[in-house]
Amino acid sequence: MHVDKASLLEYLDRNPHIEAVSSHQIRHPLPAIPGFLFFDICFLRDPLDRIRSMYDYAREKPIEGEPLSEMALTMELRPFIERLLSDMPDWICEMQTEFLARQYTPRETQLERATQIMLQTSFIGVVDCFAKSIAAGEYFLRPVFSGFRCATTAVNVSKGLEGTLEQRKARLRNACGDRLFKELVKRNECDLQLVDRARVEVERRFRIASGPLSRPPAQEADRISSLRKNDVARPGR
Repeated sequence: MHVDKASLLEYLDRNPHIEAVSSHQIRHPLPAIPGFLFFDICFLRDPLDRIRSMYDYAREKPIEGEPLSEMALTMELRPFIERLLSDMPDWICEMQTEFLARQYTPRETQLERATQIMLQTSFIGVVDCFAKSIAAGEYFLRPVFSGFRCATTAVNVSKGLEGTLEQRKARLRNACGDRLFKELVKRNECDLQLVDRARVEVERRFRIASGPLSRPPAQEADRISSLRKNDVARPGR
């Protein structure tokens, strides 16, 4: 399910004090209506790392009666992925590309449309570039929201996040076997390209935020400097 624009706007009309809304069910593109100005925050994740995270999260925090949770609780990772590929491919194949380019059904145009929306996002982030993402996001939203600060304490996190992204993907490959892993890569080619492009955009925005013309407050300058030296990803879901 998803929250359509009419429902979102009706909710905001009834609750004029609301400053921010967070939901897995809100979809792009942003609503355009007199009286409202929307700034979107969207985080992307390596699609293969996301699949493993889905599995871990569903096992750790199962939801009674939810098919994904029940599958994760009763299956090992490999059969879980095989079942999703055969019965629920939308959950693990090009999910983020289709999420952003949802309106535009021709498959050959989805990646470019999703990239366009990603580049226009007010606060774009990538999970494995988390620290740089939030530093840049804070910088660009602060002219509008002067008190805007991003919490950096990891919450809503599943296990299995030790090591680097490549190490986690290697563990996924070992669990799946070469054939299944190659199929996952093939069926997520657009998502992999989209996330690569998002990493480039995060880096571009971060360099602006930490550059000599940005002039952040002294305490922010110190924090950005430390992030530049060592961008430690604080993973989120």
